[in-house]
Amino acid sequence: MLSKTAEYALQAIVCLATEARETGLRTEIIAKSTHIPPSYLVKVLDLLARSGITQSQRGLYGGYTLATNPCELTFLDVINAVDPIRRVQHCPVHENGSSEQLCPLQVAIDRAIGAVEKEFASVRLSSLLDASNSKAQIWGGGCHKEQKHSAKSKKARSYKPKTSR
Repeated sequence: MLSKTAEYALQAIVCLATEARETGLRTEIIAKSTHIPPSYLVKVLDLLARSGITQSQRGLYGGYTLATNPCELTFLDVINAVDPIRRVQHCPVHENGSSEQLCPLQVAIDRAIGAVEKEFASVRLSSLLDASNSKAQIWGGGCHKEQKHSAKSKKARSYKPKTSR
């Protein structure tokens, strides 16, 4: 159902969230941890960065970090950033696929795609991490309602995990 690109994006995001820290994770570390081919991973991380889900920094302490709080990030956000789910737009049975009305088969297929899309939208990254990771509150203080922020936009804010001492 999902493309390799979407699967790799989800794996990379989980890796970034479980290894949350102030400095970024280098591509080599993510690739080794997730078993994603490094050249393909660069492409995926670039797509995620362009969408504002991750951010990258060059240099000695560079690498990739989450730019979005895992409590706010859904699987659908990640999937649509790299390989958007395509809904049925026309019926291929009709001449040139130009029918304005979908046939019953295409309506059923589109309804199923819509259900999958709805499910992906309901799964937050944080819920997956809560269920599968033994590290307590790996993204800092846990998930709380978003606090009021200054004039910075949501996309421009960088997610910075709290460090434990």
